[in-house]
Amino acid sequence: MNEGGELIYLNTTGVALDAVKQAGGFEKMGKTIVLAFYEHNLRAVNTAREAGLEAFAPAGYEMPSDYDSQSGQPWTRDRNTFMLYEVRTRANAKRADINDGKIYKK
Repeated sequence: MNEGGELIYLNTTGVALDAVKQAGGFEKMGKTIVLAFYEHNLRAVNTAREAGLEAFAPAGYEMPSDYDSQSGQPWTRDRNTFMLYEVRTRANAKRADINDGKIYKK
């Protein structure tokens, strides 16, 4: 929430780039551990890598899986709703990659 009480939307790329800014640049980041909800962690790591980070999920650490029913982002209030959002988001990303020729090049 900002000072006016309005929701600040958090997106994975924005959070990754904010971490870079706080560290003082990409060159100061080194290997980066990404913590995210269990169901989001794969995409969070991939998104951080696409943003330029050497990102990894921590081995042997169980990612959180509890959801906040009062979250300001409605799709993050419960697992089932989030999974529908996540599947759609991953499908849209793949479609964009196909349309941009990033995969299935002839």
